[in-house]
Amino acid sequence: MLLQILLQVQPPKEFFTAQSITTFTGASAAVWVLSNLARVIFKKNSTIPCFVISLIVAYLGAYITHSLDGVVSYFLGFLNGALLFFTAVGVQGFANAAGKGELTGETKLQSAIKVKFLTPWY
Repeated sequence: MLLQILLQVQPPKEFFTAQSITTFTGASAAVWVLSNLARVIFKKNSTIPCFVISLIVAYLGAYITHSLDGVVSYFLGFLNGALLFFTAVGVQGFANAAGKGELTGETKLQSAIKVKFLTPWY
């Protein structure tokens, strides 16, 4: 029975869709990727853009699912944004710790501030 169910599962054809962004996993991945993109583009090691992106993604998910209908739902959107923020910070810390290795050569500095994709935010 389980094997039949597993054989029927189709792989996703797209990474991010309107439906996947409303799941916790999809929203967390979107926040993490967009936050790192902002860090690399602006060369700033700050958690503020991550928090702003987390709130935007949380309220976008609530808007897509038509669940913004009162003060309580906006407060829950804020709590969901905070949860996404802490998840992204945790994933970043884990990825940074897991990616530690030995340097094999010198790196060439391309700009005034060196910001890598998996450097810690704090």
